[in-house]
Amino acid sequence: MSTLSTALFCFLRDPELFKRKNLSISSQTYENRRPSGYCHGCAPEDIRCFVRRQYRRFIRMSMLFPVYGVADAHFAPQTWYCGMGQNMEKFEFIRYGHQGKKLKQMVNKLSSTFRKKFVPDEYINEMRKEMYKGKTKHTTAGTNLRAFVERKIEKDVDLKRAIARLYYHDYQTFGFDISKLGVHL
Repeated sequence: MSTLSTALFCFLRDPELFKRKNLSISSQTYENRRPSGYCHGCAPEDIRCFVRRQYRRFIRMSMLFPVYGVADAHFAPQTWYCGMGQNMEKFEFIRYGHQGKKLKQMVNKLSSTFRKKFVPDEYINEMRKEMYKGKTKHTTAGTNLRAFVERKIEKDVDLKRAIARLYYHDYQTFGFDISKLGVHL
């Protein structure tokens, strides 16, 4: 979702420039920001290593030693952003959906939110059209890699517990059911 949301807001910031540069919301990529090979020195299939090292990084970052990298920005709890704890009433939360009914709900909610903020209909219509075109180049939804990672997590109770600890406040804030992980903290 981060690539899509970045493209959406780049479009909304200056739609004419976005169009002049022949860009489209659904085809934006950020290859230069994507890490290659190993993440935190962990082999790509070693999810446990990655989560353990990312958890340590988050602990250090939460103790005011912020050293952000690509993985940190991608995997940090969402409640860490935008002074969320102090500004909850200023946010409108929109659940991500990548296909079917959930995609339609997300697009409708985004459209409604943009209308409330006086975004012109022509820009909202462009956004809607682009979002229905399909997945961006590096989406993980519906991929073999995503299925592989989900299977690894599902089979590993310690890994699920670590993820529950990492994202506990996100689960609470956004109303996700942490009990579905099947672990006790």
